Amino acid sequence: MPISKKSGRKAEMRSMEDILDEMQKSAEAAGDTKNSVKKLDAAITLFAKSPISKLRSVMVDISDEYLPPEGSDLDYHIKAGLETYWQSTGSWDAMMTKLEEDLGPTAENTSKWMRMAVTAGNDLSESRIKDLIKERGGVKALPRARRGNNAEKLKKTDYLTTLVDMLRAENDNDYEKVHSWLIEKGKSAGKKKGFGA
Repeated sequence: MPISKKSGRKAEMRSMEDILDEMQKSAEAAGDTKNSVKKLDAAITLFAKSPISKLRSVMVDISDEYLPPEGSDLDYHIKAGLETYWQSTGSWDAMMTKLEEDLGPTAENTSKWMRMAVTAGNDLSESRIKDLIKERGGVKALPRARRGNNAEKLKKTDYLTTLVDMLRAENDNDYEKVHSWLIEKGKSAGKKKGFGA
């Protein structure tokens, strides 16, 4: 349980279900049940499109009572972010306004870096992408084709999606770093043309 550096209090991290239940009750009380799902999706998207360092920064600016330990994954930061923003605002509209102010520009920038990372990854051969996945997570990290009637052969994009997701997790959700890494691998692969690059 994290201890706040500002207040010295221990913050009880609720389950995601409890947080969502409270948010849903608020939406029902305001007569806005229909839009609550869209707002929740928008909130989670803003969190998910931000580097973890940015999430930590905006949470600390509000309160560090729910700040996850260093090295925590994106899911934990999303949960802590929802709790932090909800506790500080108490309403959907106020929370969404604050999230848009704090994370909106970052999310837009991340969308740009995501596209650029995929473009950079497309410059790598499928075999090179597979090798990079295996270097990071072994053979078991490679995506598997579905079996049965709907079986389709995996495509380069399936492997690239896996690699980009692995790199995103390794780089604290920072797609700019993912892009830079893929550009560098593309340059080094270009030097090895003819030797399985």
